[in-house]
Amino acid sequence: MNDLKLGALGLGLVLSGAGIGSVIGTLLSLRVGERWGTGKAIVIARLVQPAALALIALSPLIAVALASEPLDNNAAGLPANWSLPLWAAFAVAAGGQLLFWLSMGVEGPLEMGYQQAVTPDRLIAR
Repeated sequence: MNDLKLGALGLGLVLSGAGIGSVIGTLLSLRVGERWGTGKAIVIARLVQPAALALIALSPLIAVALASEPLDNNAAGLPANWSLPLWAAFAVAAGGQLLFWLSMGVEGPLEMGYQQAVTPDRLIAR
């Protein structure tokens, strides 16, 4: 986000996608685990994570690709001043954060539940 010069508010808005994604992923984890099975759901969630990170990393390239002239990042601090290419880059970065943390929210509870289920009672700390 530093490359895009979205400012502190822009960074906060991008990171809010992480919070929203983790809550939604955690809420969906039980249903996803029941539908696909715990192992398959964990594997799929782990395969989604690199794709989400790639979206985040490619967001500055989206802004450059959509810009018809060089980006003026001096006035980019507030969302009201963002150009269309910056909004597109913001959407891609926020979507990548949401997708990454959604997959983490699905994976985490399922993995912990699996570990608890397969660990013998005598080895679980109380």
